[in-house]
Amino acid sequence: TKGSNNVSIPTGFYFDTLKSVSFGKNVSLGFFCHFYSKGGEIILKDNIKLNINVVLNSSIGGKIIIGKNSLIGPNVIMRTANHNFERIDSKINSQGHNFGNIIIDEDVWIGANSIILGDVKIGKGAIIGAGSLVNKDVDSYSIVGVVPAKLIKKRI
Repeated sequence: TKGSNNVSIPTGFYFDTLKSVSFGKNVSLGFFCHFYSKGGEIILKDNIKLNINVVLNSSIGGKIIIGKNSLIGPNVIMRTANHNFERIDSKINSQGHNFGNIIIDEDVWIGANSIILGDVKIGKGAIIGAGSLVNKDVDSYSIVGVVPAKLIKKRI
């Protein structure tokens, strides 16, 4: 890891590699979290709290960047890659992957059991309601929810 300063890593935590993971200051990771970053990168800025069983997966490519002072609820999944499936003359598992970055700005709260897909930017101060599927960008200070996530209201 790079820059690990006051990072709390509990037992039951899993990394597939530490080479492409960076921690800011005062990062708290919950029990049974999994980081997959071979082929990609995971960057956690300062003062981030991940609850239990969070999965961050950039293993095929792309970056996951979580901005400072953000909260990630239990059972949240972030995955930068997706399977290609356009060709019907070839099995899905042999068509490879596509990927995009997941960028989470500062002061964001992602509720329990949410899924964040690649090519998504979540703006500053946004709130993602529990159980949401985020497959497109979220504006700053927006509250979104449901599947797929839709604007519920603005915080300001």
